[in-house]
Amino acid sequence: MDAMALQLDAMALQLDHLTEQMDRHLVRIDYAEMRSPDMEDDLTETTTQLARLQKQTPTVSIKNEDLQARSRWDNVGLVGVAENPELDCMGTQC
Repeated sequence: MDAMALQLDAMALQLDHLTEQMDRHLVRIDYAEMRSPDMEDDLTETTTQLARLQKQTPTVSIKNEDLQARSRWDNVGLVGVAENPELDCMGTQC
């Protein structure tokens, strides 16, 4: 009786393994059926458009001197507002 139970357990494990393999195979088949020539064309077109946009996008470089100048300007602006509250208009006319 124990030998038969062990044999059934082994068969169940083998069946589970075969089921997993079959599921993976079916997923591969589904994926292959989903891919169509139209999808490939769309992917190629999208990649081409992305490359074109990347070429058109300007490269911006900020130099350390620019950052330091901006920092000094911000500090001056804050001091000016603290000394003259009427300068702090928040985008409206004072």
